[in-house]
Amino acid sequence: MLDRLHLIQQFGLEPIHLLEDDESYPPERCIQECLAFGDTVFMFKRLRLPMWQLSSHEVGVEVLDLRTCSYIFTSLHEAKVEELFPSIPCWRDQIPIKFC
Repeated sequence: MLDRLHLIQQFGLEPIHLLEDDESYPPERCIQECLAFGDTVFMFKRLRLPMWQLSSHEVGVEVLDLRTCSYIFTSLHEAKVEELFPSIPCWRDQIPIKFC
């Protein structure tokens, strides 16, 4: 709650939080950590500006269009992500070893 209030005071809104990979923080780790907080992860190759660096591996954006994601990962078998996003590759219960 305090983090939320701080972000609203700092940016005028609460940004959507995303993890960002780098050499020491690979995409597979980002996905695993996201799945610890929820059952579905949307992976993006690029994000639109404005973007804020919230921590060393966390960025925030004001608006996020899920239709622009590159991959979807879900552990929820009832999820209808293929129906909602038919042109986006979706993995269930598995994370690819490497990404292109």
